[in-house]
Amino acid sequence: MTKLMCLVARKLMRSALALGVCLPLAPWFSSSQAVAEDVTLTFASFGGALQKAEEAGWLQPFMEANPGVKVIYDSVDYAKMKAMVEANNVVWDVAVVANDFGMAADEPLLEKIDCSVVPCDQLQPENYVTTGYRVPCCTSGLAIGYNTTKMPDGKAPQGWVDFFDVSAFPGKRVVMMDASSYVFEQALLGDGIAPKELYPLDLDRAVKKLNSLGDDLVIAPSYQGCAELIATGEVVMGGCWTGRLNGVKYDGGAPVELQWNQGIVSPGYLVVPKGTKNKEWAMKLVAFITSTEHNAGYSKYIDYGPANVNALEMVEPDKKDRLQSSYLDKSVFLDDLWYDKNRADVNKRFTEWLAGMQ
Repeated sequence: MTKLMCLVARKLMRSALALGVCLPLAPWFSSSQAVAEDVTLTFASFGGALQKAEEAGWLQPFMEANPGVKVIYDSVDYAKMKAMVEANNVVWDVAVVANDFGMAADEPLLEKIDCSVVPCDQLQPENYVTTGYRVPCCTSGLAIGYNTTKMPDGKAPQGWVDFFDVSAFPGKRVVMMDASSYVFEQALLGDGIAPKELYPLDLDRAVKKLNSLGDDLVIAPSYQGCAELIATGEVVMGGCWTGRLNGVKYDGGAPVELQWNQGIVSPGYLVVPKGTKNKEWAMKLVAFITSTEHNAGYSKYIDYGPANVNALEMVEPDKKDRLQSSYLDKSVFLDDLWYDKNRADVNKRFTEWLAGMQ
């Protein structure tokens, strides 16, 4: 016990410490209640609308629950994190990363997640590769969005096979402009491959399936552009990020619906940089964010769902059907272990294919 803690304890329990002996702290004097000096944590993430949701749904409630702890925000950058760790000058405490970070090659940069504090067993380890050095915090993803006014005889696509069926669903389709939007997965699912048999990806087969659409295939100018092309009816359907599709549907009032069947889940993960000066508090923040009580907090502010399987019950009823987390039984999950070894090849092949589309 430090001298500072003894002094604090003496002030709080004068009668018990009248003899000047530093007694053990009472059970109610927990670390979360006894922040003797200010603690500042830095939370790094991707900014924008996500930052607003993270601050309102997670960070502010954490500070309210832990007086004396302040959480400040920074923009995440993998190279910056690496430089911090290698220079032994780590100023971040918790960072949000995509599924392309936190695997074996990154372990030297990260603290091992303390699953005695963090509810790791509630965070779908069967669906999301955690490696011991990251845990999922949220779910977004992509799905088929379609313009209801462009569907023949009131029909609607039921999956990626229908997406590629130009006879049953005439008109142009749109896909996004990068491999990290899982265009190859869309193509292979559209060619009839079962979700559990996707990996290893057959890149030749995926390219062939994409090319089979010919002039009916459009490349989105941006993530937002993917959804807007559907909203305006310039294309009849597209594989777009669900948050963008929800935006044109609910906020823009466009005649757009989502087909969640075979939606591809893209989770976000939390990591703790190696050498943080606030490791204990960093783990507490990770535990708070991923808890049943708080994981869905930011779903009030953005159309991303919780990773904690129990937290979905905390989502407001009118918001549930807008979240990927509500459709996990019909979703497609990524194989990050395969991607960790093959991501460069996938990106190269996609770039080559995209260049041929221009």
